[in-house]
Order: sequence, then C-alpha cells, then structure tokens
Amino acid sequence: MLLTDDGKVAHRLTHPRYGFEREYLVMVEGKPTPQTLLQLEKGVSLGDWIAKAHRASVIGEGEHGKTWIRLVLKEGKKREVRRMLAAVGHPVHRLIRVRFGPLTLGDLEPGQWRFLNEAEVDTLLRQTRQRARQIAARRARRRSR
Repeated sequence: MLLTDDGKVAHRLTHPRYGFEREYLVMVEGKPTPQTLLQLEKGVSLGDWIAKAHRASVIGEGEHGKTWIRLVLKEGKKREVRRMLAAVGHPVHRLIRVRFGPLTLGDLEPGQWRFLNEAEVDTLLRQTRQRARQIAARRARRRSR
C-alpha cells in the first residue's frame, strides 16, 4: 500500500493508461502448465473484461500440491489476480504484492510500514512525469494526423 497526498502521482500510478507494473508472488493450488501461463498472458475473460498478465512464470513449488508463481500486471482491478487464477483452475492460497511501479516491498513484514527514502521519491516523481509526457506526446501526434 502506498499513501500519498499528491493526487497527480496517485492518478498516474493507478490509471492503466500509464502502465505502471504491479508484481505479485502468488501461491496457487496445483501446478500451472506452460499453456496456462500463456493463457494468463494472452488474456482471461472475467465476464465484464479481459484480464491479462504482462508476464507469468512458475518460480517454485510449495507444499501440499501448491505452486508459487510470479505475475506482473499493468492494471490493478479489485480481486483481479484472484479472479484470473480461479478462472484458469488455480485458486489463490497466498497473494503478496512485491512491487508497484519502481517501488519494491523489500523485507517489510505484514503490518510494518516505512517512509520512502529520497531516492525512491525522486524515482517515483521522475517516472510518473516521464509517463505523463509520453502520453501527452502520443495524444498530440494523433491530433496532428
């Protein structure tokens, strides 16, 4: 979770147009096949929209028939990861978001928090401004056609 009082940064981080990645480690029931991982990357119908993983990979085996996978998404809709994995037959047992844009969880335990350091704030501000400029340039090119 990231708390900020900067509305522009919050909007740019969360709106899918800006493409900030969210990376998750997920323990699922069973072992997803390469075809299942490819299906997650191509898109899974969740009824009202198609959810796509930017990247999906198996990273290790858990106990009792469970598997750890890494999912990288460019959107962050409510319960999206859980719904995607249930749709392909692999219910979620544990879900940890380890990265949001340029920010990583690091070694924080559940319930802990910390302030961002100066370098993280600078990176966050630089990347959100850069993505905003790229989108504005794309819009300008479209209008000039």
